Amino acid sequence: MVERKRKIYFGIGILLLIILFFRDWSVHFTTLTCWKMLLIELLAAILIPLSEAETRKKQIEKKNRQLKLDYTEIVGNMAVLVGAGMPVKVAWNKISAQYSMKRNTKTRIGYELLAKGSNEMADGETERNVYLNMAERAGTVEYRRLSRLLIRNLEKGSRALAPLLEHESEAAFVERKRLAMKLGEEASTKMLFPMMIMMCIVMAIVMMPAVSSFTI
Repeated sequence: MVERKRKIYFGIGILLLIILFFRDWSVHFTTLTCWKMLLIELLAAILIPLSEAETRKKQIEKKNRQLKLDYTEIVGNMAVLVGAGMPVKVAWNKISAQYSMKRNTKTRIGYELLAKGSNEMADGETERNVYLNMAERAGTVEYRRLSRLLIRNLEKGSRALAPLLEHESEAAFVERKRLAMKLGEEASTKMLFPMMIMMCIVMAIVMMPAVSSFTI
């Protein structure tokens, strides 16, 4: 809801900017007063940072969304391998190696964390630090939870870890279904914003003749 309001305010600001800028264009552009130009600059100073902040927010949301989607597959594969008796370190490297073989087709942020961890292990880093680094790089609740499970495995062994990973895999799958539904709803909502911008432009074109007959 907050994001929708922000987009509405952004559209209204663009509408005002268009009206103020083009109000006297066809009549006498050179008679625009200084305070009108200052108002235009003020609106631009407000709208441009909002647009940049919105872009950064969307990039972070996209990254976190991809991490969540990858997490479901990662923890599911790890649950299967560990449940079959494979040590966590071996399972980690196996999943990473399988991803590396097809990395050229598509880069996956979550799997990149595993690939980075495999490289660290190969360079002599301890498993504990690798798992901690993964959680820190991801910065999401899911990967921190997985990190805690893997570190606990170092203390209690894979036998205790297998059922925990299986439970985590089931929870991640439910979360993935919820995320898919949310993405579907957002896709339909995003269609409204371009339509609103087009409506603002049409309104500006229609209102310009009327507004140009008045003086502020």
